[in-house]
Amino acid sequence: MICVRHPNIQQARYAWEYGVLLATPGGTAFDRSAPAAEGGNVMAMPMTIREYLRACDIDYEEVSHPRAVSTSRIAEVSHVGGDQLAKAIMLHGEAGYRVAVVPSTCDADLNVLSQMVHEELELATEDEVRREFNDCDPGAAIPVGQAYGLQVYLDDQLRHQPDIYFEAGDHETLVHMSGTDFDRLMADSRHGLFSRPRY
Repeated sequence: MICVRHPNIQQARYAWEYGVLLATPGGTAFDRSAPAAEGGNVMAMPMTIREYLRACDIDYEEVSHPRAVSTSRIAEVSHVGGDQLAKAIMLHGEAGYRVAVVPSTCDADLNVLSQMVHEELELATEDEVRREFNDCDPGAAIPVGQAYGLQVYLDDQLRHQPDIYFEAGDHETLVHMSGTDFDRLMADSRHGLFSRPRY
């Protein structure tokens, strides 16, 4: 097994995809292929997301909030602006599953997205979301879809924001990071303007 010490984000993504052992700046290593530790969950965020963020050397904090499922309700109880709360929408087409990431105040325009990818896209079912994000609470889709091997499409309205929040996968925790770190995390994602305001 290869060990990459102090990985840059490209090395981290390669390592994540191919199961390479990484050593983080703090000197600790992890192996994505290793099973999770047994026992109760100390943190609410799924290990898939936690380890991916660590592999990419992203600074973030976890923000607890009263349990809520809809992003509009999460924004309300967390006192976070809807334009800075990223919402993930899982889609499927002939080439497989994808994740569209838009502001929580918007929906994804499937016609625009279908034109971007040159195939017809549809909303994934709840069962498909549960299967792809299998260590998250049922119904939770995560903007960091690349941690789950999914292609991510980022709406331009979320780029270059001062701060970004997104659901951590348990309906009770937000991940908060700077807009700079979020842009770096999403640097390999395709982007465009495909959101439309919710009415």
